[in-house]
Amino acid sequence: MTNYRDSFYTEIQKGLVGTGSDIFGVPDSEELISDYPLNRYYSGILFPQKDFPTSTGNPLSEEDIESSNNQSETDENDYDNAEERQETGDAEEKEEGNEEDNSQTSDTQDYQLIQNAFFPTHIGFTFCIEPKKFIGVNFSFGIYDQLEPPQPEIKIAISKEGFESFFDAEIETQLSFKDILTYNDGFMQLSRKLNGSRGGREKRSGEYLDFDKFRNYKNIGTKEVYKHIHILEKLLGRIWKREAIEILNKEIPVANTKEPVEIFHKEYGSQVLSVCYMVKTYEYKGNNYVKILLLNNSSHPSNKYSNSNENLNRKCLFQTNVSVENISLKPYKSQSELHPFDEEQNEINFIYRDIKSYGVGHNCSVQWNDSPTPTVIQTAFMPERIVYGMKNDFSKEDFPNDFDALNKCLEVKQLSHFNDDKQGIIKSLKLFVSLYEKWIATQQTSANNFQGEEKKIANNLVSRQEANHKRLIRGIEILEKDDSEKAFHCFQLANTAMFIQMIISNDRRFGNKERHLTDEVEKAEYSSLKFFEDYNDWTFINPDKPEPPRYRPFQLAFMLLCIEGIIDENSDDRNKIVDLIWFPTGGGKTEAYLTATAFTILWRRLSNNAETSKGTSILMRYTLRLLTSQQFERASRLILALEFLRRNFESELHKEKISIGLWVGEGASPNRTDDANKIVEDATGNFEKADQYTSRLQLTACPWCGTKLVSKTATGWTHGYDCQAGTQGYFYFKCVNNKCAFHASRLPIQVVDEMLYKQPPTLLFATVDKFAILASQKEGETHKFFNSFSDSLPPDLIIQDELHLISGPLGSIVGIFESVIDYLCSKGNRKPKIISSTATTRNTSHQISDLYAGKQVNIFPPSGISYSDSFFAKETISKRKYVGFLPTGKTGINTQLWVLPYLLFTRIKLFNENELKAFNLYWTIVSYYNSLKDVGKIYNKTNDEIQINTNVLFYRHFGNNSALRYLIRDLDSRSLELTSRIESNNIKATLKRLEDEFATETSEKGNEYVKDGLDLVLASNMISVGIDVSRLNVMLVNGMPRNIAEYIQASSRVGRKHDGIVFSLFNPNQARDKSYFENFNSFHQAYYKFVEPLSVTPFTENTIRKMLTTMFVAFMRNSVSGLTKNSEAKHFEPEMADAFKTYITGRFGNSDYLNTLLDDLIKSWAAKKKRINNLTYATLLKKTSTDVNPFEEIWLTMNSLRDIDTETYYRINDLQTN
Repeated sequence: MTNYRDSFYTEIQKGLVGTGSDIFGVPDSEELISDYPLNRYYSGILFPQKDFPTSTGNPLSEEDIESSNNQSETDENDYDNAEERQETGDAEEKEEGNEEDNSQTSDTQDYQLIQNAFFPTHIGFTFCIEPKKFIGVNFSFGIYDQLEPPQPEIKIAISKEGFESFFDAEIETQLSFKDILTYNDGFMQLSRKLNGSRGGREKRSGEYLDFDKFRNYKNIGTKEVYKHIHILEKLLGRIWKREAIEILNKEIPVANTKEPVEIFHKEYGSQVLSVCYMVKTYEYKGNNYVKILLLNNSSHPSNKYSNSNENLNRKCLFQTNVSVENISLKPYKSQSELHPFDEEQNEINFIYRDIKSYGVGHNCSVQWNDSPTPTVIQTAFMPERIVYGMKNDFSKEDFPNDFDALNKCLEVKQLSHFNDDKQGIIKSLKLFVSLYEKWIATQQTSANNFQGEEKKIANNLVSRQEANHKRLIRGIEILEKDDSEKAFHCFQLANTAMFIQMIISNDRRFGNKERHLTDEVEKAEYSSLKFFEDYNDWTFINPDKPEPPRYRPFQLAFMLLCIEGIIDENSDDRNKIVDLIWFPTGGGKTEAYLTATAFTILWRRLSNNAETSKGTSILMRYTLRLLTSQQFERASRLILALEFLRRNFESELHKEKISIGLWVGEGASPNRTDDANKIVEDATGNFEKADQYTSRLQLTACPWCGTKLVSKTATGWTHGYDCQAGTQGYFYFKCVNNKCAFHASRLPIQVVDEMLYKQPPTLLFATVDKFAILASQKEGETHKFFNSFSDSLPPDLIIQDELHLISGPLGSIVGIFESVIDYLCSKGNRKPKIISSTATTRNTSHQISDLYAGKQVNIFPPSGISYSDSFFAKETISKRKYVGFLPTGKTGINTQLWVLPYLLFTRIKLFNENELKAFNLYWTIVSYYNSLKDVGKIYNKTNDEIQINTNVLFYRHFGNNSALRYLIRDLDSRSLELTSRIESNNIKATLKRLEDEFATETSEKGNEYVKDGLDLVLASNMISVGIDVSRLNVMLVNGMPRNIAEYIQASSRVGRKHDGIVFSLFNPNQARDKSYFENFNSFHQAYYKFVEPLSVTPFTENTIRKMLTTMFVAFMRNSVSGLTKNSEAKHFEPEMADAFKTYITGRFGNSDYLNTLLDDLIKSWAAKKKRINNLTYATLLKKTSTDVNPFEEIWLTMNSLRDIDTETYYRINDLQTN
């Protein structure tokens, strides 16, 4: 599939950099194009220097120039003859478009800087070599000049059949100049110039007008000539010819040039084109640093700087390139510089010490040959890099002697209840961990070879590996030596649950796919544990690779790592350490913490009686609605597997169901049973459109068997909602498939807040911001999640996914509020274990410490002494290629309006060449933006410029080939916005549309149309986490995201299972963007190295002021008996706050500022209690609004932890008029 991916690169390069953007069929060195080169090409251009007339006022800005350039963006013939031509809008809309373009350019007053960035006059690179006197340099570029027929160079490729179609005697109005058409060696030419005017400033006349009459559809209809008319149009239009200029192996002195040295000169009458080079060099520590520039030393009047100015087009250099070959390059920049105040940075530099950078570009990027000792370096305008990936499984090459035994050890079924060979399991686990021990020994041997500071860093890395190894050994010892056998039994049951979860997630007979009761499906024994014990037909899971489900090595290791912390309430693993799973996106982090989830839930049941083990065992928290929705489905399947086991082992696992509850905002799921009942009423009132209503209930099908909850039957419809409104209301899910294991009883899944408070779930699945409701929930029932006032245990485990998102202002708010969560999850000395995960990590030791009261972080898997090998993960070539693109002389918006059409058009070129199944993987184009504003700009242009430009490309290459045109019709109807503007209840439907495979159908009238498959997805950072859709493999990133972690996360949504490509479109007017482009290769060969540190400041005065009231009330209502309900606010006494004072001081230290605010709160509450009869929380607490009395602002509480922006309100106290 690499060829499919590379086709997108090739088409963008040919179309927007050159050469090869047109269909004349001549060699690239003699390229012909039917347009001004400056209109056609968008990068790789060197402009002449601007000559500003002294008599004029201020020079034209780039914005003004770009606005004038927009008047002629491409070949007018392509536009005129696009079959489904669409109007571009009135003058007012065009004015708006130019205004958008203006926003893309820099507003700096340094005009020269803008000129160089927007209309570069030079390119080049700096590199490092040993001292030399001379080097050989290659310079190449193309220049274009306009041709007029007849000239022998003007010709166009056409088939013999196509040429003869212009002479078809059956056409009523014949071509008046067919006698001058000639055909030779597959090319058509004109023997003379046509009479009359081609149009433009003069009215179209003569033989050009005759041609218009000939090509009229009423004249030629669908005859053969209809397919080829666009080829003759090309021959009659404007034609520019490329001249290839190559100055090869020019020997130049390695010495500073005082003036530009001319290497090419050409005159067009009085107009002069001069091309020069310049060199700058300096020595440092015995190395020569050399800067070589290719310079367009021509000049052109600034007031004639328009894309359609003929002389400007002649003076520009296109497809510019500078290269140096056969030279021994030395690393350009040292990667081992020590940072005296940043030990983590020193570690990062050390583990990436083998990654070398050999140059930096100037107004361009730079690439060198992929070799340990590169000898070639050159400029690049579309640099490409396949980033390294990490393989998360073992291969035969890794362990030739032990591979088969290891593979067996990783089989989930072999570790489960279905294998009664305890001794064999322990032995295989010991083998697994012993190999890690051997690997650590080799790491120590390597570490001993370093000296000084590097040796210290290497030893620190090895010591972390050894610490994790000891924990793995301890985990196995607990399984082996536990006299009660409970630990080993728990381990086996947890693996049984994971095995069953993997089956129902992937077996097409189970929950792998949603279906109606009327849909045919192969039979399976849904209710039998024996069925899973005997399960061995792996083709149902993966027909292409029928193998038993296996853990990835780090997933099994993480399970062993967590055992002591889960079992021993007094262990340091639980009370002093936060385990952070760090693995690149798509590596299997979710399954790793799901194994710990299963073990924790089962251990709580096995080691405690029914009463003590009741209630919520795990808090699983996410930061984004989209991520929460997707992961909820995966977690639900595990919970069903655990509940299925509980039924089979009820004497040990007790009668209380193992359940999951979704606790998110009201927009995503209903808060009250009355709301849920109304949704069901609407859905059952119109079954055909039920999905429009039930998406807010999140669960649309049974996770066990896949049967839709609103399902067709042989006689009509049925539904799986058991609900009732009113004061005694309730809401439950049930499976409508009478063969399902969960048909007879309700599904252990809940999404309604009221029901969660009545029956706290085993696994509480929530967004971080929802926890703010602990202070303001109406009847104060949230304490039930923590068993605050019962003898049952509080939660055992807190899981925080995507830790890197808990940073900045949100991290500070969450960090200080976490103190309340930690207190509520504790009883006496018993504290919860904390697990987190991320794909990008930097400064996490400080982040964890600030979030979790000084706890240490243990990153797992710990790094090796090289980034390329951590035992559990080894470097490999990934499936994702990155391509950089920096426009020259064009704005970002205008560049997007051609890059996106080229990506959309490339799919059409591939359509006839590839099978539909493979083609589906490249049908949907994802375009990523840094803000909603940017998304909105392009979304409004989908049915305008993007549709029109796609039509232009189609007509340019296919002419009137209507057989494929249906593929590009109505792009806007198959475009999707994936941003925070999506209603929460539409998230599930949106994800489903992403997964819909490309499919076409034929209507009753015989017309083909696209039935399924999105063309274009316009996304914000909402796509950055949790999206795992294998058919997304082409992405455009518009501008460098605000941080590297976001860039990695967003771009990693493509190329997860199949070869993918990411185009990074950089803004030349943004210094940061330009820097990443100039260092494209250096950056992308190790981009995890450049992830910025995370910042969390939970105890600043601003954070305290914003959060203290919410924290204080949440603490009191969920931990102090008699203060929970809305009506019990009146029972407050000042001494009740002593526990909060003591706890918060112990966690954060003494603070006069906090003590003052807290004393004010306590005094105010006591005063209100005396002043207001029957004080309630509804009266006491205030929501952020303009109506709050200034004296009441102390009681402002947060409804969401996302409300982090400072708000200012104005009140007009008196308004008088004179």
